Amino acid sequence: MNDDCSGNNKIGGIDGKFEGKANPNPPCLCKTMYDSGLFKTEDLVIENVETWIDLIKEHLYSKGYEHAVATLDKMLDYNEGLKRKDGKTPSIVHELTQLTWLISCLDDGLIVENPEGVIINDIAHDLGEDHGMKPYFLIKLLLAYQPVEDKDTLTEIKAAHGVLSKDYLGEESEKIPTETLFKLIAASQNASIVKILDRIHNISTHIGVKTAEKSASYVKSTREKFIPAIREISTELFLNQTEIYDMLLEVLEATCALTEMHYKQNHMPTNDTLRSLMPEAGFKDLPDGLNPFLVIANRSRATRNEQTPSTDNSSDLSQ
Repeated sequence: MNDDCSGNNKIGGIDGKFEGKANPNPPCLCKTMYDSGLFKTEDLVIENVETWIDLIKEHLYSKGYEHAVATLDKMLDYNEGLKRKDGKTPSIVHELTQLTWLISCLDDGLIVENPEGVIINDIAHDLGEDHGMKPYFLIKLLLAYQPVEDKDTLTEIKAAHGVLSKDYLGEESEKIPTETLFKLIAASQNASIVKILDRIHNISTHIGVKTAEKSASYVKSTREKFIPAIREISTELFLNQTEIYDMLLEVLEATCALTEMHYKQNHMPTNDTLRSLMPEAGFKDLPDGLNPFLVIANRSRATRNEQTPSTDNSSDLSQ
């Protein structure tokens, strides 16, 4: 595990160079979380959510991303006391998981054009659909915190929030058809990254929440509509982000396959095998409670009262 997380340390667009807080070589967030031993299982992740928030904020401050911290605080306010569909997981685990994954990718040197801009869109990605936050309000929040000189950055954040919100196209309150939505997302520098992360987390938490039919429909839409849109549009428009697209889509496709294995009553590969299947850059150093492959496998085993297997059947992933 690499201690040096200076890769991709660009302060993207939004001026985040704050005296006394920015650190050119902050410790890797995932290494800190892994070493703490507090995030080994989903239950421990929930139990230690406040510590998790503190670690994320410390990391964001170390990068000088104070606009992202302001967005995080607003997201936490909106979601206070809310639960996910399983009735026990705090709603904020969804956003915090995606954010941790994104930070891990950036720490590993995977390039996005505007790191802080993508982080802001990632944190706020459900505030439009779930809480009615329109794009202009997100921009107002950022400007109220501190002026932003790069107007192109604000334009991209606003546009990305618009398509991620589903109900809004810029300032227009219009429903966007799913087929069109995926294309709009794929054509957004920030939203394309955020939505892949969103799909990975949603699918990795289907077990125990969604029926086999609903999960299959979601996976089918992801494979037949969403992934092709990213491959055909995003990778052509944003060439500097090609490596992170390739890595995230690899994880997304494996997440779909593992989830299908569960619903087809197939047994999961060993945890060591699943860890080895993770791409080297991006998700490799995640603690087990935040590793999407292990989350799927452990949920699957729990529904069948199974122990971790001693034999491997990873070949089922290709079926």
